[in-house]
Order: sequence, then C-alpha cells, then structure tokens
Amino acid sequence: MNTKYTFLTPSDATIQYCNKKNGCELNEVNDMCYSLSSAWNDNCNAWDIPYTDAKGCELLVNEYRYKTFGVGKCDHSYPNRPLLKRSLHFFPDIFKKNNDKEKALFECRIKCNFVQDKQECRDNCLNDSSIVIEKPSNTINGDTINGDTINGDTINGDTINKQIVGRNRGIFSDGPNYIVTLKRFVLIFITLIIFIILIALIQKTVNKHF
Repeated sequence: MNTKYTFLTPSDATIQYCNKKNGCELNEVNDMCYSLSSAWNDNCNAWDIPYTDAKGCELLVNEYRYKTFGVGKCDHSYPNRPLLKRSLHFFPDIFKKNNDKEKALFECRIKCNFVQDKQECRDNCLNDSSIVIEKPSNTINGDTINGDTINGDTINGDTINKQIVGRNRGIFSDGPNYIVTLKRFVLIFITLIIFIILIALIQKTVNKHF
C-alpha cells in the first residue's frame, strides 16, 4: 500500500463525517460505521467484520443511543447492523489496485454511471474514501527536517520552499549565516589595517625624536 496515505478506523472516519455535516442521526452513524468496515473487508455481512472495527462501531453507536433515547444497548437494541450492497461499493477495490485516492475516486464515480442506484453509489465512493487520508508532509525539497528551524517559520505539515538554518550549515553556505560571517571578517580586517597604520605612525614619531 502506498506510504503516502494512512488509514482511519471506520469509527474515526464516521466521527469526522458527522463533524463535517454538523451532526448525524443514530441510523446514519450505525450504517456509516459498519458499512465502511464491511466495504473495506470485502464482506457484505456487518456481523462478520474485524473485532476492532466492530468494537469501535459498537461503542460509537451506543454513544448515539444514549443521545437519542437516554439508554444504552442493554435497554435498547435498535438499530440493527446494516446489510451491505456490495455491488455499490467500488472504491476499496479500485484503491487497492492503483494506490491513488483521487484516481480511485474518479474511477469509482465513473463506474457508478452504469448502475441503477447512481447517487447512492456516488455517495458510497465518497464515504468509503474517507478512511484514506494523506500523511502530513515533513520534508523540504526531499530533505528531512529533523527538528531544524526553518527561518523562524512553523512547518505545520506544509512543504516550505526555504533554506534550512540549522546544524548542517557551514561558513560558506548560502543564506543569513554566510552574510553575517562575511561582515564580521571585513570589520576585523579593517580594524587590523587601522591598527597597523597607527603602530607605523607611532614608530615614525618616536624615530624623529631620537
């Protein structure tokens, strides 16, 4: 799998989905979470998904039960886990083949043009892709940052096209350190010349008196 991406759990992807739309209803949370796990595990049965996925979805759905009914699973079993229409979930298989989220999403939407429930299929493409997220960038022009300061700017995951000011900079490197070093060298040189001239003048004056 492409190292450019990392993957959310179905429950985390569902939480992000609901946050973006300012809230979800219980049924929506239930169907989204279990369907994501089923789709990515190539399984139409939401009761036959990995334990960690099932546990995450169960806890999330139970939280929404309390919000909706004021009681949890022991008191209220609704809603049931959804049955997945496998024929309308193209994204996971496409992504596993090309390892490119945008291309997989594009191909998924094209395939939806040839099914009966086109809009549901397109929604599934987008929802199923929500598990895949890009890793934050921590490189600059291919070099790892490793804690160096970048001209005083915070990186925050963005690629910054600036020179690294850090432990690898030498006296003849490009940038601010080189300029400062050159200025100091010139100042010391001028001071030395003035000192030599003063010594010569003092020596000349002393010789005249003797």
